[in-house]
Amino acid sequence: MMSMTSENSSVLNQVLSTFQSIYYTDDIQVRMCWWCVYALVIIFLFIHLAWRIYGPEIAKTYAVPGSANISSERGSKTPPTDQSSQDSFSSERQSKVHTD
Repeated sequence: MMSMTSENSSVLNQVLSTFQSIYYTDDIQVRMCWWCVYALVIIFLFIHLAWRIYGPEIAKTYAVPGSANISSERGSKTPPTDQSSQDSFSSERQSKVHTD
């Protein structure tokens, strides 16, 4: 049982030493990795900024009619639409369709 533990620790030490030697000798890969991390952070910041600016308009564009009210300003609710004005508009449109 003791030999398995010593073998495991020796393998772990070997893997760690190999990783350290790669990390410290091949610095171009480390720099490229950090550049990728920085690029991802910057991209996510720009996505967050764009979502803050254009998010409500996009949400209104794809909102299902009759679902929750969506406003372009954060925290404010749009007043409910008057159903009678929608009914009169749809009846006018239907009458134009039938007369043509």
